[in-house]
Amino acid sequence: MEFFLLFLVALITLYVTSHSKSEHRPRLTTVKSERFRLQSPLEQQLYDALTLKGFYVSCHIQCGSTKVPLALEPYRIAVLPPCLSRIKQAFLTQYIRSFGWKVVALRTENIEEAIEHVISGVSGKKQESTAVEQKPS
Repeated sequence: MEFFLLFLVALITLYVTSHSKSEHRPRLTTVKSERFRLQSPLEQQLYDALTLKGFYVSCHIQCGSTKVPLALEPYRIAVLPPCLSRIKQAFLTQYIRSFGWKVVALRTENIEEAIEHVISGVSGKKQESTAVEQKPS
């Protein structure tokens, strides 16, 4: 009888330890280029510039019932390009924020300025970062 109980305890211990080991996370993830999924040349330029700076940029991430054109997933930052209308951009900003993401809504087509605003969002200097529209003087 004691042998049977000892065997049963050993079997349960083996079962528990074997299942807990199978739920480990992978150490490496595959990074793939998603540039081909972007539609506008501005989005492609933003993607190229951010990847050159060392960021992993994801394209068309599902967020609720909408898709975010560009996102820095590890930082939970969504980048909205200036090709959206202001009303749609404001609506998307509020909607995406409700899922816990930071939003960088760009209003300029100047790539260098847009990159600065995205990086300032990553570094946490500003909670929300919006590129201001340049007016000719």
